[in-house]
Amino acid sequence: MRQLQVLEAYDLLRVAYGDLGFLIGMTIASIHSDHRTNFEKLFRAAYPNKFLNGVEEKFSAMPVRRSQLDYSLAAALNSLLDTCRTSLGTAMRPVVRHRIISCVFLAALEEKYDEGTVRTAISRTSESQ
Repeated sequence: MRQLQVLEAYDLLRVAYGDLGFLIGMTIASIHSDHRTNFEKLFRAAYPNKFLNGVEEKFSAMPVRRSQLDYSLAAALNSLLDTCRTSLGTAMRPVVRHRIISCVFLAALEEKYDEGTVRTAISRTSESQ
């Protein structure tokens, strides 16, 4: 009976170890390859996985840094939204503007910009002018 318990425990630990390795691999795959530590590079080389390779390709296709053109586009969209009004006739709140600009980037350029990135882009562009 003890041998069966030991074998069951071993099997559970083996599965848990595999799951842990996959979770670590997912975390590393979502880091751009230019920003990985030596450990992360070694881990990905030691544990190749077809699914993780697909995730890695998605994240490596993303730009490492935002370009000045993207910042300028966000600022231009923001200034265009200055003239827009809500159905009540009031100016749009900045949060709504940032969502709209984020959706424009996604639709036009197929790039995912969250609202915080848009806010940063607008503030950096207005500071430099």
